[in-house]
Amino acid sequence: MSIKNQFIVIRRAFISATCFRPVHIGQYIRGLHFRRQCQRLPLRQFRRILDAGCGDGSYALRMTRLCPWAKIEAMDLTLPTFTADTPSNMSVNEGDLRQLKNEEQYDFIYCIDVLEHIRDNQQILRNFHQALGREGYLFLHMPSDTLDQRIFPDRFFRHFDNWADHEHVGEQYSLPELTLLLTQTGFSICHAQYTFGRLGSLAWELDRLTDKHWRTKIMLMPILKLLARLSVPTRPRRGSLLVVAQK
Repeated sequence: MSIKNQFIVIRRAFISATCFRPVHIGQYIRGLHFRRQCQRLPLRQFRRILDAGCGDGSYALRMTRLCPWAKIEAMDLTLPTFTADTPSNMSVNEGDLRQLKNEEQYDFIYCIDVLEHIRDNQQILRNFHQALGREGYLFLHMPSDTLDQRIFPDRFFRHFDNWADHEHVGEQYSLPELTLLLTQTGFSICHAQYTFGRLGSLAWELDRLTDKHWRTKIMLMPILKLLARLSVPTRPRRGSLLVVAQK
């Protein structure tokens, strides 16, 4: 191997093994909040868990390690592709959450930034309530119906805004609207808050601004991750929505 190729291998290994490794900051922040709330739940009591809209399967894989005694079911319209073998306590199923007909099968359902992609998503909340067993828990995270004023000019985010206009076809809510909707569905609210806030939004915006400048992104990544972590304990007045509810 040439010296140049050796340097490339070492550089890639360094980036992948340190805080310089690029991540999607939005997903990173959501993951931090999810882990924080999971620490407050009686995970030892959960035997069957549904990842509702599993996407790339990263949360489901995390749950297989967090709850090795539980059966994790990952569901999405299209099946994710894993680079490794599916863990023995995990199943991956293709399905539409609007057609979820299971009754009292799950102890815990989590749905992270999915509902905004689905029209008539109130039916999905009713499906979740039906699918949860007695005293089962629901974790929801989704964008709100109001946008915070951005730190950087909107023109820098036209590509994202065009994507969101096309993809976010589902109903979106304020935090009071979502909690009211859940209580009307039969849930009790355990915890409700906004997420991201100014620190998280700053990290997210800088992450988006450097999408085409990977060297800059890599150098900024430790700062972005620090901002993300600092944002989690805060209680912003606006932002994305997080709700933990119980049947």
